[in-house]
Amino acid sequence: MRRSDPAPQGLVGAGSRQAIGVQLNTAIKSERGVPIYKGRYWLMSHTTESKNFGKYSSPTRSPHAAFAVWNEAAKALGNEVPPGGAGRVGIIRGNLLWARMRDSARWSRVAQKGQAGTPAPPSRRPWCEGDGRVAKRFAGMRGDDEQFDVIACPNEDCPIALARLCKPAAHLLFRLRWNESDLWQAQFQSMICEFKTGSWGTLANLRGLFELVLGTEAILTPEEVAISTAEDRERWKPGLAAEFGITEPSLVGLPFVMVIGARTSPPKPGEAHGSRYYVSSFSFDGDPAEWLLSQRRTRLELQGAPERLMLPSVQEPFFEQVERHDSRVEILPDYVEAPAESLLAPEEVAELRRLCGELGASWDAVEERLGGPVAEMLGPSRDSLRRRVRDAIEALAPQEG
Repeated sequence: MRRSDPAPQGLVGAGSRQAIGVQLNTAIKSERGVPIYKGRYWLMSHTTESKNFGKYSSPTRSPHAAFAVWNEAAKALGNEVPPGGAGRVGIIRGNLLWARMRDSARWSRVAQKGQAGTPAPPSRRPWCEGDGRVAKRFAGMRGDDEQFDVIACPNEDCPIALARLCKPAAHLLFRLRWNESDLWQAQFQSMICEFKTGSWGTLANLRGLFELVLGTEAILTPEEVAISTAEDRERWKPGLAAEFGITEPSLVGLPFVMVIGARTSPPKPGEAHGSRYYVSSFSFDGDPAEWLLSQRRTRLELQGAPERLMLPSVQEPFFEQVERHDSRVEILPDYVEAPAESLLAPEEVAELRRLCGELGASWDAVEERLGGPVAEMLGPSRDSLRRRVRDAIEALAPQEG
């Protein structure tokens, strides 16, 4: 090859990995290999190294050098988090990076190892992994290759799950986001971060974040959707994107905040107190309506809408009724949604009043919250009206405890 010839580009079979810079943990390992310093967030190296813990070894992460100040503050709390919480090392903010949920988050059941005496994959892959219906379980070696059988997943009825060897495994990828006006936070880098959890409570909270935006059906498996009943579907939430008329919403840039907090399990028979454990909660960070409507605004502009297109304010009830905003918005006729023309049937209103009484809410307060008599409310569909009234009832119902 002459020096003037272009160098070859590309390499067949080289593969690729996620460009992850930091791992988010909720504990670190002691010298004996048990989790310590729980209840706060740790920013750890994404790479692992094998470390011996007495009779066994385990892949272990070290504190990330770029976040030494953060990790020192986490350790300074002591082994037990103060009653007031973990403070600034108990809150993480981020943005999603990909349009589709499955590229940012995934979850399944995982048994890292089987019962005593069961051989495990040499690669340290999970011994069994499933979605509650189908699983892949390690079946031994064939030469140098690991073999996995596809089996039915009994979910909670599996002996491995009953032995507490099979747990949820959730992964979330996002970009760390810091408040640049806060001198303490401004020193940290906005790396791509991976968060993993084996907590049922944390998994439920994570699913709730996506359900808020995308709706219930989006977070279910195709099998769950296929076997759902009409009663099941009645409880499903449509998601804010659907409520705002946004089809195929993108999750790129979605701002969220996660906070870790303590909970206590019910005491077991013969015990005075339950066990303390920690769960991460997830919430949209900011105004979800404005964030979603900005997507819609951009799409309409790309389709030829006026450059100064503004959408109706979501602060007013029934904002989809565009005629109420004629004096202060510019919207092309082609993009205006059909006016809301549906009314609830009298028997539906009566059913909602019964629900209101059962939950201990005030019907007058519900109608005041909704801006008028329920029987006279207009909406794009009766389903959306029922959901709106139920949400108001649940919000005004007395909270247990």
